[in-house]
Amino acid sequence: MDLLLRSQSEMLADVQALLRDSGAARWTAAEVYGAINRALGDWAGRVSVTALYAPANLMWSTTQYEYDLPSYIDEDSIQPQYQAPMYDRGVVLPTNATTWVDLYGWSVEPTASGGRKLRFAQMPTNTAGRIVYWVTPTKVPTTVPTLSSSLAAGATSAVMGSVVDCDNVGWVKVDSEYIGYSGVTRTASQTTLLNLVRGQSDTTDVLHNSGASVTFCVGYPRADLLNQLYDRAMAWLHTMFMGNAAPQERDVHGQMIRLFNQRADEFWRKWQPRRAPRMVIGYRAIPREVL
Repeated sequence: MDLLLRSQSEMLADVQALLRDSGAARWTAAEVYGAINRALGDWAGRVSVTALYAPANLMWSTTQYEYDLPSYIDEDSIQPQYQAPMYDRGVVLPTNATTWVDLYGWSVEPTASGGRKLRFAQMPTNTAGRIVYWVTPTKVPTTVPTLSSSLAAGATSAVMGSVVDCDNVGWVKVDSEYIGYSGVTRTASQTTLLNLVRGQSDTTDVLHNSGASVTFCVGYPRADLLNQLYDRAMAWLHTMFMGNAAPQERDVHGQMIRLFNQRADEFWRKWQPRRAPRMVIGYRAIPREVL
């Protein structure tokens, strides 16, 4: 699955161009961002991209049933895996060749402190572990925040000098570098993005100076999804005029609402998510993809 990224500034310019309102004469930037966020509600249950929780110290153990889950992972869309050696009769494999295999017989339970634990019905083997999970973008900030201090190359956290309403997992663009993050902490005046993955989408991990803009991005697997997002956002923008416009103007906005909503709905009627690969069970029950 491809990961495509579009920054909030780029989406703002796209929608303004489609509405022929590049000068923000009819809708402010905050209003456009708000409409995009409402339109992202359409993607819930339909659109997601994969992410990976794989800290270096995550090891499954035959003496442990429970493992803490990070708060930013959606428990309804996870798949724990373990690392297993690869064997194939008649095939010479590299020394210590391994693959990742799904774990079964698990559940997610709440804790007394409000957290969550991953619990196995049967203890996994002593081996490295990871969790594949799926992310659906739900919002971008209605302003573009900035770094409160410089972001060094290789740094794994970024501090912004304001309280930012953003997803707990997502992507940002700082200068020309795309950066993934997992986890957010907030104080009364700052927001920190955690567990940064630098240099995504073929960009370069470099130093960024204090005051650089941090534009949040929407991640999606197919380019045509942006058309649906923009159509729904434009319908929401025209809805803003229905309460205080003159009757003739309301008629025009009503026609635009019907047009853009119809196009957005038609997209879902022909929408066919990429089907998961069909699997066959090979030697030692290691799945192989059938192309």
